[in-house]
Amino acid sequence: MTSLDYSMLSRHLPKIVGYGFIAVTLAASLLMWFGPGKENARNIAGNAAAIASASDAAETTEIASADLEARPLFHISRRPYQAPVVAQPEQIIPTLGLVGIINDGPTRLALVVISTEDRVFRVTKGDQIGTWTIEDIALDGLTVRTSDGALETLSLGTAN
Repeated sequence: MTSLDYSMLSRHLPKIVGYGFIAVTLAASLLMWFGPGKENARNIAGNAAAIASASDAAETTEIASADLEARPLFHISRRPYQAPVVAQPEQIIPTLGLVGIINDGPTRLALVVISTEDRVFRVTKGDQIGTWTIEDIALDGLTVRTSDGALETLSLGTAN
């Protein structure tokens, strides 16, 4: 058989290409593993390790840590995280309001509310409610002394 049988070649061509690829890959990996350049790479790595001292390694680590802290890798601005500043709510100054007066013979009671609370207080002369002291209860109003010593008069239907 002097001529080439193409049907037989086409039938075995995938095996031939596959075995050829395996042979070339094996040869390349053996050359990389046992090749002449391997000794030079080992010597360079050994010399570099001998040159670097422990203090240099510690200093390099500190610099890298400081850099990572100052510029985080996965933050778009690459700056340290800063918590947003939350504005403090305005302090509500309570006010005193007179709701009613109860005249029970010799004693008078005043019904007052504080703007920051949801209840009505019954007070008599001399009582302290919040920062106010009840000075006098009249038929039509109430006199209170504030925490700074000033006198204020509340009439029915008004709030201070």
